[in-house]
Amino acid sequence: MGHLHEFWVLTNIMRDINSSSVTTVYAVPSLNLPWALRFTAAELQRQRKAQKCVVAAVDDLDARLLHTIAQGSILGRRYGALARLDHVLSEHAMRMRGDDMAFKAAEAGRKYMLEKQAYRRHCSALWAALHADDSAVFLQALLSTGSELDEFATSFRTVPMGTIPDSKGRCRAFPNASEVTLGLKQLWEFENKSVALNPIVRAAVFHYAICVLHPFRDGNGRLARVLFNVLLNRGNVEKSYVPCRQLFNASRFGYEIRLHQLDSEQDWNALIDFFCDVVVAGYRMRKKSLKRRTTPVKERYG
Repeated sequence: MGHLHEFWVLTNIMRDINSSSVTTVYAVPSLNLPWALRFTAAELQRQRKAQKCVVAAVDDLDARLLHTIAQGSILGRRYGALARLDHVLSEHAMRMRGDDMAFKAAEAGRKYMLEKQAYRRHCSALWAALHADDSAVFLQALLSTGSELDEFATSFRTVPMGTIPDSKGRCRAFPNASEVTLGLKQLWEFENKSVALNPIVRAAVFHYAICVLHPFRDGNGRLARVLFNVLLNRGNVEKSYVPCRQLFNASRFGYEIRLHQLDSEQDWNALIDFFCDVVVAGYRMRKKSLKRRTTPVKERYG
């Protein structure tokens, strides 16, 4: 993804984590799209609830929204909607990683503005390309969007790609470059054969697929988040943009853990449920931000 330290290998995280300094390469499995998804009644209800949280955008709310998420992520005062993004391994992951959260927050803020700008410019074109008669139109739309998101995203990669090894010498290797174009064409086909699925399901599939294929040398995380919003909002640029990166940071590695679980177990339902929680959390943080913007100071602070 965009910031290469974002991905970290959870393989063997619960055993032998301190015993080796030799680089361990985890090969991300080839993309395997879920052509036959099945959901329980409860899962379908969660998807419908999340879809109701897709609302019209509000001008000049970005800074306050990002601040609300940051404040709500502080331990000891975490908002319930953000706490739902945690994973059972989150506490362990926080102890093991020791990331510079201030740096991650600053990076997330910078990339959010890049994403939002690219989303506004390319949303309609991407949506139209997704439903064009030829997948080549979709590929060209990805290149156009990618080139705005990152200087290295002007062409699909032709070389092997992996992440920088972490402090334990663990890194991820993405699928071979020869799989990129075919995988993107299959993704276009999936969208056109899965229109009956809730938009949030298709958005989650696209996000994960871009993370796996890693089509560009950099900027893949930004592209995945833009596509997520395009699918979620059905190409309507007037709908609110979900600040995924900030919400992922608030998940205390719940996002990364679930990506790895899908790599290992192909449990799409768990990742889709997580993205439902992401959308709901974004909506609730938005409501808090609007309330703070419109509530008089005397009423708020006494």
